Amino acid sequence: MDNAPSTRPSSLENSTSTTRSRSLPRKQASYDASALTINPSPLLTSSLHSRNSATSAQESAYLKRARWLGWVRLGLALLTLGSATAAAGCAGHVLRRYNATHLASGWHLSLWPLNVDLRPTLAVVASAAIITAASLGYLVLWLIPSPHSRTLLYNFVFLGSSLVGVVLCVFTIPFNLILVNPSSHHQRESLQSWTCKFSDGASRFNSDAQSLQIPVFATHGVPVPAGFERLCMEAQVGTGLMIAVLVLEAASCALAGVGILLEKQMTKARRERYANCEKGEHGS
Repeated sequence: MDNAPSTRPSSLENSTSTTRSRSLPRKQASYDASALTINPSPLLTSSLHSRNSATSAQESAYLKRARWLGWVRLGLALLTLGSATAAAGCAGHVLRRYNATHLASGWHLSLWPLNVDLRPTLAVVASAAIITAASLGYLVLWLIPSPHSRTLLYNFVFLGSSLVGVVLCVFTIPFNLILVNPSSHHQRESLQSWTCKFSDGASRFNSDAQSLQIPVFATHGVPVPAGFERLCMEAQVGTGLMIAVLVLEAASCALAGVGILLEKQMTKARRERYANCEKGEHGS
């Protein structure tokens, strides 16, 4: 009985201290406030190589123009490839027939002159083959898939192949026109002049003889060597196709220049908008 009063105050003190400790606010755990800072993501852009973009209207217009220019580049590349391949095929067939039918100097009644000039035909074949390879290279690059935007690369590759074609055509066409026909400075016959001389001359002679009522002692008029009319036409078509290739390559250069100019304008617009965004952030 004497010990009971002494234990009650201690129990009361313990319960009071426990209640106070529970009622006291706990210290919150410290944390790094910078961890909750969310950096804004970069602006959306149509180019994966750029950190910023122009306005939505500018980007939308750019994508439409770039897509349209891409399809036009593809069409011009296909037309150039077809024209250059046809030119190489026509001139190559003429050269192949010459190699198959010309005889050495020891033979008589040769179909071809001994000093026939092959340079105009070789120039067409070589230039058309190089242009064909350049156009084919661009098409292969265009067909290779890539996750990145390669519009600027396409423009530069297309411009390079077009410039190569323009240079070759500017050299080949005058070279062919100057040397294709004999003149006072150049007296050698070319494959085109020799074949056309026989085919056109015989046809003209037959028509003139018929109009003048001159008897020609041949069943079908003056005969033309077999295949000369076709070879003459193929040689002329090859030169005409090279002129068409020159026009296509000039248009391709202009189109590539427009594409590069569009890329530069969009790059400038993106930089200006990004600079304005940074100024606004620093000002706030």
